[in-house]
Amino acid sequence: MQSVILCVFEGEKREHQYFNNLQKHFLDGSNIVKCSFGNDIYELYKALAKEEYAVDTLEVIKESKDVPKNKELLAGYEVDDINQIYLFFDMDCHDGQYSEQKLTDMVDYFSDETDMGKLFISYPMIEAIRDLESIDEFMDKVVTLQECANYKQLSARGVKELSDPRKVSKSMWFTLVELNVKKACRVVSDLLENDLEQLALPEQLDIAVSQCQALEQRNIVFVLSAFPIFLFHQYGQDFIPGN
Repeated sequence: MQSVILCVFEGEKREHQYFNNLQKHFLDGSNIVKCSFGNDIYELYKALAKEEYAVDTLEVIKESKDVPKNKELLAGYEVDDINQIYLFFDMDCHDGQYSEQKLTDMVDYFSDETDMGKLFISYPMIEAIRDLESIDEFMDKVVTLQECANYKQLSARGVKELSDPRKVSKSMWFTLVELNVKKACRVVSDLLENDLEQLALPEQLDIAVSQCQALEQRNIVFVLSAFPIFLFHQYGQDFIPGN
């Protein structure tokens, strides 16, 4: 049986649209099962805490009250059938349930795709993927906590190609990967001049901690997209231009 990858998204629309495009370009031969949790990372935190973390990820997603169709979609799968689990959620720091402890606990808990799953966070939310006006400005792009509430509209300022998930080209994905990985390194360790070849992808927990600190100390979040960082996690140096 071909390896099964389970991808769990926060929402049911935009995340799927961008990932479908990503899959077409890079993961077309993979056996990927896609579903949604239907709520934010803090509701997932509550669901796991209620069970004292003594439950597997597949069962939590199957039993999502917000997406009842998951039960039918995942009915034929048992834990041993799933080889890798990836989760894609938003930071949602303007959510009343947000706390640094909850977010970092989730990233720490979901740290291994072959176990409970690996979590990738979009900062401040999924729309970060389209919030690219130019290469130069992206490295410094931040949003304030106050701007996060209106970020869906604010992020529409990006280049037109990224506004339609169906039209993102393969070359644009390469650009997104390079920019987001370099920026993640900057967020964590303030590396500005290094080439991508010299950089390793920071741990997701280190990114989360750094983002939470920026929010607490400066009232800002650095714009970062989960999907390009996921691609670099999968393929690494293959995304270096010219390779």
